[in-house]
Amino acid sequence: NAALVAGKAGAEFEIKGTMTDISEIRKAEQEHRRLAAIVSCSDDAIISLTLEGRIETWNAGAERVLGFSAEEAIGQSIAIIASADRLNEYQQILAKVGSGQGVNGIETNRVRKDGRPINISLSVSPITDAMGEVVGAAAIVLDITDKKLAEEKLRESEVQYRLLFETNPIPMWVFDHATLRFLAVNQAAILQYGFT
Repeated sequence: NAALVAGKAGAEFEIKGTMTDISEIRKAEQEHRRLAAIVSCSDDAIISLTLEGRIETWNAGAERVLGFSAEEAIGQSIAIIASADRLNEYQQILAKVGSGQGVNGIETNRVRKDGRPINISLSVSPITDAMGEVVGAAAIVLDITDKKLAEEKLRESEVQYRLLFETNPIPMWVFDHATLRFLAVNQAAILQYGFT
């Protein structure tokens, strides 16, 4: 605010006013824009929710991972992505977040819009207001379906390898050339060479 006071002819003018430093506001706005850009371009699903489970934001990653468009998801209950056997899980997580605690890297299942189940890693953090009160939740959903399938194939391969190794009538062993030690021997090798 400024005021101009005029004096007599030839007299000096006096300007009175106040100034407000808005550098912190500008800095906060810049930080907000930076975070918004990160969220919008993330391949992972980033969702914000009320403590009751109503979806407030839904990024492009959420559209890709979960199949619902932002227009379809925002305003809906997060239960739209929960299978029947997981309905209580999101309520338990939101109750924990409501008490100020977060959850990190929970591996669980959800359901895409097309009905296909997916394996996810879920992290949920409290969103607080200026007074520090928890007013919502921010969730990051990572699609780990391919990772889980690869782990299952590896387990199946390991079982098949063990079965072939252990039951093979030909003596077999695994030998470490660096330490000159046997790492594994099959039953046929034990019988053939007489070692335990």
